[in-house]
Amino acid sequence: MNNDDEPQRARTDADSSSHAWARRSPSIEDQQLTSATVHWLDALPHGVRPVHLPDDFPRIANALCRLWPTTPALDLYFEEKEFSLREDRRGFPALIKEELLALHVHSLHTRPLPYEVRAPQRSSLLG
Repeated sequence: MNNDDEPQRARTDADSSSHAWARRSPSIEDQQLTSATVHWLDALPHGVRPVHLPDDFPRIANALCRLWPTTPALDLYFEEKEFSLREDRRGFPALIKEELLALHVHSLHTRPLPYEVRAPQRSSLLG
């Protein structure tokens, strides 16, 4: 290995170590929906609102509600659920996968455009 590969390997090692999975004791939010999650679910449009996810995986529904306003964290969470690198991961039933995908697509279509995308549009309107 040459020295040019070392910074990339160090970055990869740091990235992978920051996403280490650790088991923790179950909390109430793991087993039942919070009131905030119930309100968030009610606000989602039909066809996007998950039906099975809240009953089968309330922990994930609560996490999605909590992360929904935070675009980078939400994207990372969806990525971890859709493409987990954990070896012991069993995966989700087909209906849950469909609901997660619908939520992910909806989040991508409804979030505000980043400033970098809006700025050229705004400047062209001004001058």
